[in-house]
Amino acid sequence: IGSIGRHTVRVTGVSTLDFRAAFSTVAITDPGRVIERPIQGIPISALINCTGLSPPGLVNSLDLLRVSGDSYFSLLAQRIPVKHSKQLWTVPLFQAPRGSFFLKVNGADHNGYQFQRLSNVAYTSIIPDVPSVSMLPHIQGFHQHPLTLTCSVQSDIPFKVRFSRNGERLGNELSFTEPTNATYEIPSASARHEGLYQCTAISNAGAGFGQTQVSVADPPPTISLHHNVTVSLGEVAVLSCHVLGDVRYNLSWQHDGRALKDGRLWILSNSSLQIRNVQPGDAGRYQCTAKNNHGTTTASVWLSVQEPPKIRMESSSSQLSHGGEVRIQCDVSGYPEPQISWKHGDTFLTDDSKHTIIDGNILLIRDASQEDSGNYSCVASNDLGTDVQSVTLVYT
Repeated sequence: IGSIGRHTVRVTGVSTLDFRAAFSTVAITDPGRVIERPIQGIPISALINCTGLSPPGLVNSLDLLRVSGDSYFSLLAQRIPVKHSKQLWTVPLFQAPRGSFFLKVNGADHNGYQFQRLSNVAYTSIIPDVPSVSMLPHIQGFHQHPLTLTCSVQSDIPFKVRFSRNGERLGNELSFTEPTNATYEIPSASARHEGLYQCTAISNAGAGFGQTQVSVADPPPTISLHHNVTVSLGEVAVLSCHVLGDVRYNLSWQHDGRALKDGRLWILSNSSLQIRNVQPGDAGRYQCTAKNNHGTTTASVWLSVQEPPKIRMESSSSQLSHGGEVRIQCDVSGYPEPQISWKHGDTFLTDDSKHTIIDGNILLIRDASQEDSGNYSCVASNDLGTDVQSVTLVYT
């Protein structure tokens, strides 16, 4: 081709070979951790996905070209062993040029023919910002309790983090390659740990910092509860609530979220709750709440009231007619939960074609006949006793 002026040359043909590129600030082993553009000023690696290239075809090298077409440099390519794909390639870490550049992939197809492919766009490097650092403006610690300071850092490039208090360096410098939450641990806080803490993140782009004011005070009350309590009806129940520490506090009790108003309930000098002449309605969850100037702590304990079975039936007699259906229900209370059985006369009943027992406390009699008349008993039993209530069915 000869020309005395500027000209464009277009070469046409048929091929499915093409490629896509991505970049990473570390040697690429995970194709999921890549970015679309390189970052200026730090070593970068490139990932090449060569589509349409089938084995034994391969990529030999990657060239970085100036916009004029001249070469910056060439890098040898190597395949990444990734499941389900044999055409992912990477190159060694390199410094991306400051100006725009094209990527050119060089290789051989499955027939051994050499090929070259040029990126359809020019790449420019991201100019990274200084790390962005954030901390809570104030952190409240408690005496003799662990305290963790968290410093959230966002950065496009690797960075180092250091902590200081009132200008004095703390601990070792920490290194990170990606955004993170860096922490500084204080195993047991005290007044000497109070002050202004600073977290400084340093990268090649500069330094960013965040600050937090730490204060240390007496902790909210700590409560130690004993086991749940089970008593029998009419007995005295004592629910223990042991508040740890020497800091003054106010204490209150609630029953199922409600304040205590019954005269049978007393708060003892050791913060325990005493319930005299326990009744079934006293069962449930009791909450012990201790409060001081630094917070509130609540803990729960359960009271179970043992009582013998008690049966309530709506009537003592009922009628049944030929072919009809009769439902008998007995409502049972008691703790532990009573076992319920049914009798017709002296015979215990089970599910059969005539009788069905529903949820234990309902007896269903189907297709009634005269032989189904008589006395039916509901029997409820637990460890504290047995209750029996009967109903008489009259055939009409």
